[in-house]
Amino acid sequence: MYKQKTNAGPSGFSENTIKTKTGRSSKQWFRFLDKWGAHKHGHTNTARFLQKKYKVSDWWAQALTVRYEYARHLRKPLRVPHLLHQALARSKTALKQFESLPPSHQREYIEYVIDAKKLATRKRRIGQTIERLNRASE
Repeated sequence: MYKQKTNAGPSGFSENTIKTKTGRSSKQWFRFLDKWGAHKHGHTNTARFLQKKYKVSDWWAQALTVRYEYARHLRKPLRVPHLLHQALARSKTALKQFESLPPSHQREYIEYVIDAKKLATRKRRIGQTIERLNRASE
């Protein structure tokens, strides 16, 4: 059965890794971003701010921004819809493939399903998703 990972994505990096790679702890970064008002500036501008002001690499600016967004509840955690959850539970191959995907790719599948307005469309998209995940593991 599919279980949500609590340490997925940039929020899963250890504090030691954050400090080693960026020179500061998450707490320090969050203080800078709170003082700057990052919650008002959006993701792209926040990452650019970290790059320009603090000379953080592109990749780590993105990772820190996402970590900040999760910590400040500006980004919604992944929630697998019930029907997709059931379908994944019935297909071990699709489940294994889905769990191996980075959170951004999992989010694409989830949004593909939940963006359907009609139940019939949602069910069709779930079937397509399971088929695609099964084929990807071949």
